[in-house]
Amino acid sequence: MPANSCPTVQPEGTSDLDPAESGVAKTSLQISNSSSIMPTRTIDWFPPEILLSIFECVIHLDLVGDDGYGEAQRRCMGHARMVSRTLYSSIYVPAITPYGLTRFPTHALHGLTHVCKRWREVALNCPTLWTNIDNRVPAQMDAFFVRSRAAPISINLISRNFGDLASIMYRHGSRIKRLDVTVHKMVPSSRQPRLRCAVPLLECLTMVSTDNEAPLRLHDNAMAILDACNFGVKALALINVIPSVPRLALTQLTHLYLSGGSRTAVWGDAMHYLPAILAHTPALQHLHISNLRQRTTQADISDAMQPVALPALRSLTCSKGWVTSALRLLELLELPENVLVRLDSLECQSPNTVIRSYALSPQTLAWLSSFTYLEVMSHNHDTLLIAHGSRPHSGLWIQAMCHNLMVDWVQWLTQLTTMFPLPSVTSLKISWHDEDLVRSLFRQFPLVTELVAYFNHEWMPGEGDCERVASDLYATLSEGNPPSCPRLETLILSYDAIPTALCIPQLVDAIALRKALGYPLRRFTIDTGHQHCKSEEDELQSTLRRVKAHVLESSDLSCGTGAFEFKMDERWTIPEAERWWQLPNDEKAANVFPIYGFEPRW
Repeated sequence: MPANSCPTVQPEGTSDLDPAESGVAKTSLQISNSSSIMPTRTIDWFPPEILLSIFECVIHLDLVGDDGYGEAQRRCMGHARMVSRTLYSSIYVPAITPYGLTRFPTHALHGLTHVCKRWREVALNCPTLWTNIDNRVPAQMDAFFVRSRAAPISINLISRNFGDLASIMYRHGSRIKRLDVTVHKMVPSSRQPRLRCAVPLLECLTMVSTDNEAPLRLHDNAMAILDACNFGVKALALINVIPSVPRLALTQLTHLYLSGGSRTAVWGDAMHYLPAILAHTPALQHLHISNLRQRTTQADISDAMQPVALPALRSLTCSKGWVTSALRLLELLELPENVLVRLDSLECQSPNTVIRSYALSPQTLAWLSSFTYLEVMSHNHDTLLIAHGSRPHSGLWIQAMCHNLMVDWVQWLTQLTTMFPLPSVTSLKISWHDEDLVRSLFRQFPLVTELVAYFNHEWMPGEGDCERVASDLYATLSEGNPPSCPRLETLILSYDAIPTALCIPQLVDAIALRKALGYPLRRFTIDTGHQHCKSEEDELQSTLRRVKAHVLESSDLSCGTGAFEFKMDERWTIPEAERWWQLPNDEKAANVFPIYGFEPRW
């Protein structure tokens, strides 16, 4: 061993560490051993590029550690860091809230400038650290304008009129890259500020009105803000804001977020200008519409309106509105083959919600015909329908609720599946508690080869409810010639009740009758959610022996294998849809039904 080399010492207690942790431990020991000969250095000796990396880490920890941000922020920033060496402060993604967009936290950034003179000099000489600007502290806003120099900037502005905005656009419009404007209740003014100013670098524009009484309607001069988008904006969000004239030509727009606030009257005339806006967004990839409630009757909307083609669309979300409005929106669109459509947290507000025959475009019908997998969950007039096929970025999600006792829920759900024809479905998972539902539902899926039925006794608290639902299923699968689902090969019954709730005699008779009619099952499985006592297991094994004579290949008993887990598919997590804004939690895809495998939104 060379005289000047140090022996390798295994730190005590590190033998069980993974390589990364062990490496850290070894490095710490080496630094400790050499501290007696290493000259003491102060914190200002790092070169500027190292200090900037330290600043990035501090800012990153400040962002993801705030309760107002979270996994979406972390994903967005992590994705951006993989493709660019941009500072974290330059790729900050604000979150949408009822009070406007969240602001970039600056306390950590200010703290870095007070560590020492050297750190302050390096920070002040990095313009991109100071590009997130807001007007909550006027003196700070002016300082950030100076420190950012000529770098592109992001501005988060709160105002009661457009005076402050006009001044900022006049002085700094040439370098505004992102503009988020939150308008509180407008203060009437006889003099309107001039807003016409070129913003050639503008990529994202957000306008939020916090007035709960009425939306902010942009007229005349105020429309100049939206006119600026025509030059190449990529993301536009209007929250409780309505443009007076749909004259936008958003040829490069990829992200559009529209929300009408919480008042039903806000979007009363939305269908009159939405098609005109969408018709000028050929590059649109992600469309999110919240609180769409169309008060205008169908007769007032021209049925001659031509569908709008969105060839680049990747995701469409319509949340927290009315079912009728969402269906009308789909009727006005031509969807491409690869698109994720999520109609979420919708309300069925009248008994005849789906009575009208909606005419979907041929392109949309072709998209629906590509789905081979369907999940249907119905409970207490709430339903969740999820359908998809082999394409990884294509699917349909409908979650609707109805608390109107006048609605015939079985008829409503049947009409909904008629509205969205799924002729190619071969795999069906269903959980329900309404009698007669499967009888009307199965007629629409003649190609089903695999059926999983889940019986949740907690959803059916009435005495004999589970037995009645099970009996209805067996009768539906065995009556008629041909019976429902004539191509059915695999039947899985998943339940968390006692075996008697399965109505075993009717089950065996139904399977035997299908074989006698020439439509035998190939595989049959009973999947239980818990361990049974010996008497219950003996009863289930006896059932399988009786069924085996009528099943071509196999009959099995499994316990908790997850055959009926309703787990949200990864396709519904779309980080790119939150490239410019973090969506509110109640507008993100989340399972809300109390079936194992679900994670409730709340």
